[in-house]
Amino acid sequence: MKKFGIQVPNYTCWRAMRTMRKIIEAKHKEGYRMFAYYIEEFKAKNPKSTYFINWINKGPGKNPAFKHLFIGIGAAISLLKNTTS
Repeated sequence: MKKFGIQVPNYTCWRAMRTMRKIIEAKHKEGYRMFAYYIEEFKAKNPKSTYFINWINKGPGKNPAFKHLFIGIGAAISLLKNTTS
């Protein structure tokens, strides 16, 4: 900042960083909320595909947490079946 002759207090930088983290975390939470929808859309566009989602139950009244995702793309599965036969 000295290069441009600007002085920004440390607290202002810290507040900006805190605000950005809140925005990023909110986007992650929204993304995980939409996760099942994304998988269903993928399945609709790739009908021979398969998937498995593993969630961790965090207790009564709490949303489950995402743990694992496996996606088997239908075209790749068909290709493997054809080469092993």
